[in-house]
Amino acid sequence: MSGSPKLRILLVEDNKVNQTLAAIVLEQGGHRVNVADNGRLGLEAWRGDRFDLILMDMMMPEMDGLEATRRIRAEEAERGAGRIPIVAVTASVMPGDRERCLRAGMDGFVGKPFTPEVLLREIDRVLGRVVPAGGDSDRSANMATPVFDRDDALLRIGGDEELLGTLIDMFVDDTPRYLAELDAALDAADWPRLARGAHDLKGVLATFSARRAEALARELEQAGKAGRGVAAAELISPLRRELEMFLCEVVR
Repeated sequence: MSGSPKLRILLVEDNKVNQTLAAIVLEQGGHRVNVADNGRLGLEAWRGDRFDLILMDMMMPEMDGLEATRRIRAEEAERGAGRIPIVAVTASVMPGDRERCLRAGMDGFVGKPFTPEVLLREIDRVLGRVVPAGGDSDRSANMATPVFDRDDALLRIGGDEELLGTLIDMFVDDTPRYLAELDAALDAADWPRLARGAHDLKGVLATFSARRAEALARELEQAGKAGRGVAAAELISPLRRELEMFLCEVVR
């Protein structure tokens, strides 16, 4: 990609850790990045400026990525304007998520957590710059599950120790907010809100390769989506314990 023209990219993502990580990866590739915190702001940014490509999260407050994409495609059709490439960058990697993104009008899909190579390769593919490479090799299902796999987390961000430290500091500061949001949603029996909060937390934990806490956040997200309040309540305490263990591991 080093010999390719540099791009103006609109990053539509509500999570600060994911914003920082994606922006640094893109800027290290020489690209210019504008950030919008949700689909509504992303739509406004697209209307008011010119971009070469949009990276779009799926689950965001105010307006999700699917709705923002549908509106962009509808307005392009009304104007007779050219089609801007849109790549989903999301922790929603359940069966059918990729197809939902494509039906909404997206052109590509990257699951979180991602390595810089995977993100940049998908951008190249969507822009027609390269032939698609083979998929990443599967990990063993029986591998040990550490609280924090530092080596794997570094691999995802190109071995940048300073960046990892910055992202960890951001997460340490944000952890009380994540937990307060989950508690408030549970107290209100607001299952969609609970699912969104767990989804957001799951994506960040995946970036850090905090697999045990990530697995619990994934279970909590599914419980929220299914409206299983008892199961959700039973997951909160184990998730808190895993987060405490993770924080002890990363700040020592």
